[in-house]
Amino acid sequence: MSRLKWVPFGVGLLILFLLLVAPGLLTHVDPVATGDAHLEAPSGSHWFGTDLLGRDVYSRTVHGARPVLLASLLGVLLATAAGVAIGVLGGVAPRWLNAVIMRLVDVFLALPVLLIALILIATAGSGVRSIVLAIGIAFTPGFARVVEASVRRLRTAEYVEAAKVFGSTALRTSWRHLLPNLLTEVVVLGSSAIGWGVLTATTLSFLGLGVRLPGAGLGQRSGRRGDQPG
Repeated sequence: MSRLKWVPFGVGLLILFLLLVAPGLLTHVDPVATGDAHLEAPSGSHWFGTDLLGRDVYSRTVHGARPVLLASLLGVLLATAAGVAIGVLGGVAPRWLNAVIMRLVDVFLALPVLLIALILIATAGSGVRSIVLAIGIAFTPGFARVVEASVRRLRTAEYVEAAKVFGSTALRTSWRHLLPNLLTEVVVLGSSAIGWGVLTATTLSFLGLGVRLPGAGLGQRSGRRGDQPG
């Protein structure tokens, strides 16, 4: 029984892997193909029914999950790299520089994530790349704040002080002693950020700023004028 409890987790990972790598294995229906069956209820031929243009909703869901998940993963990776770098820099910097860096971080942290994303997309345009950039920049302050607090706590540890006594530079101390001890916190924060990234990406798609039509994307409003490929 102890092994069976991991079966749903393994199935979920397999489905997630297929959604990212090979969504065509989960459905063979073209997600952008229209038909005469408009707004049909779920059936054997259309598991999730059809939309106003006769497109298969299940196929659009499967194919639409890929760009949203990919944008969320890449955006969180970008935020992780930038946030860890800023947090470590702020944690080991002199007090005056730490104050400047963290006050700038607090300014961005006070702004809603969706507002930052909308501003960036309004500047760079819609699309998956813009969503990745928006999620990366919007989530960076959260990573930076957590990492900076952890670095300030760890920098007074005995093994860090011993490394300084033996002549270790700030860069070497951060790389050899601080970053490895931040790994658990960063992984936990990144795991939760992926879910928020998916929510942000689907919200932007709902607002028409996500995957360009007629491509499929989670959160898109179905059946709007201009959905049908011309």
